[in-house]
Amino acid sequence: MSKKQEKFQKRHSLILNTAEQIIKDKGYYAFKMSDVSDYLDIAKGTLYNHFLSKEELVFNLIYPKMSQSTTTLKIIANKQTDAITKIKELIRATLESSYFQFVLLSFPDMAALFQEKNSSELEKIQNEMIKCFKKVIDQGKREQVFHDEISNEYTAHQLLIISDPLIYSLLVQNKKMTHEDFITHTTRNFLFGIAQNQSQ
Repeated sequence: MSKKQEKFQKRHSLILNTAEQIIKDKGYYAFKMSDVSDYLDIAKGTLYNHFLSKEELVFNLIYPKMSQSTTTLKIIANKQTDAITKIKELIRATLESSYFQFVLLSFPDMAALFQEKNSSELEKIQNEMIKCFKKVIDQGKREQVFHDEISNEYTAHQLLIISDPLIYSLLVQNKKMTHEDFITHTTRNFLFGIAQNQSQ
């Protein structure tokens, strides 16, 4: 890598890190590209050499987080353990992922990102997450611990809803329960709906 390319990459990372902090402070909707150029004291033209729009910049922030979350879910789904243990691990991993934490700090404005030109890429990753969930749910049915009559597709999408930060924000951020209690209640509530043995 040439010195010019190295300089470009360092500035690229600095822009992303700065933008992430600003979004956490202000939210997606209030965030402007000029916030980054002002903070870093760089020309707007230089900033637009890296990212053509606010949406492209934020996409480059959230995509790696979603990818990492998906990788973690795949690892859990492929573990040599029982389905109920996997469900518990999937829920914890989802709620403690950097993707969830980022969306939590900038929702509800982040929903707009899924309406932009990169939405198809984000949907592909969501579909990969759903595949992981379906794999574990199918395993649970084979182990005869999950109800057969509940659709795998439906149950997987219900599990994906856990990454919606609304309820977490209302309960945990408003100090009505702890993060750990939220994970415990979410896991028990989810398993109560699908487990044949509801004492899990």
